[in-house]
Amino acid sequence: MSALKIASIAQISILFPKVVFTYWVVYKLLPEKSSTATKCLKLFWAFLITLLLHQLLALYVALPFAYLEIIPSILNFISLNRLSSAVIDILFVAGIGTALITIHRNKLSKERERELEKEKTTAELRLLRQQINPHFLLNTLNNLFVLARKKSKTTSEAIMKLSNLMKYVLYDATFEKVPLTNEIALINDYIELERLRYGKRLQLNFDMEGDITGELPPMLLHSLIENAFKHGASESLKDSKIDIALTVNHKELIFNVSNTYDKNALNNTQGIGLKNLKRQLELQYPDHVLETSSKDGIYKVLMKIQLTE
Repeated sequence: MSALKIASIAQISILFPKVVFTYWVVYKLLPEKSSTATKCLKLFWAFLITLLLHQLLALYVALPFAYLEIIPSILNFISLNRLSSAVIDILFVAGIGTALITIHRNKLSKERERELEKEKTTAELRLLRQQINPHFLLNTLNNLFVLARKKSKTTSEAIMKLSNLMKYVLYDATFEKVPLTNEIALINDYIELERLRYGKRLQLNFDMEGDITGELPPMLLHSLIENAFKHGASESLKDSKIDIALTVNHKELIFNVSNTYDKNALNNTQGIGLKNLKRQLELQYPDHVLETSSKDGIYKVLMKIQLTE
């Protein structure tokens, strides 16, 4: 038998107590909720038992097997050199094993924390969207109610627009991301519905520029459009103006919305839509820009986000 094979078998024979000791420390002692003094006492006795087993195996198994001429002796068992070597050997294996297992545990723990955080974020976004959709539909139904009371000829057309909007809310808005073109189509339908309601009293411009591609969360832009109508045209008794500008530059979406408002009727509360928008941006776009300003009867909102492919 080769010397390497003999040495390997000899080392394996004394590996058992070291492995058992390491396993006990990592999976039994460390997770235990006892006091530090109790843990130290248990560690001390466990180490002594491990050292005893280690020495017995080394003295009566490993050494005689590797060196046939060696006769087991109690002097070798209790010698300072032999004990020092055994202590270092046990601590080295236990230390390396504990370190590797702890690193692996920390990695799994961090992965689990990221997973839980992602699940929490997903659940919160789902809740936000569930709040936005009924809010959006409620406002749209209010528009229909106004048209119906006026016995407007455009009521049937408005119902068709609402049908398109509901289809989007029920189907497209359930996806995590939708094409920007779908969001633009939603905005156009909503704008046309509002035009039917306000008629010539509303002056509205919607300009687009750049490569209108990429994806974003559904109904992310709609909250700003709805807010402009809610605090602009619906609260004003005179002519109103809303300007919307959408620009895509190197996958950066720049969205500007401005509307005139009646200073006497201005409601400082932001409502569900805008509050939810801010929270969605915080969760999904940490580097977003959302700025608002109000001056000379004009309320402006600027939003910047990075589109995904």
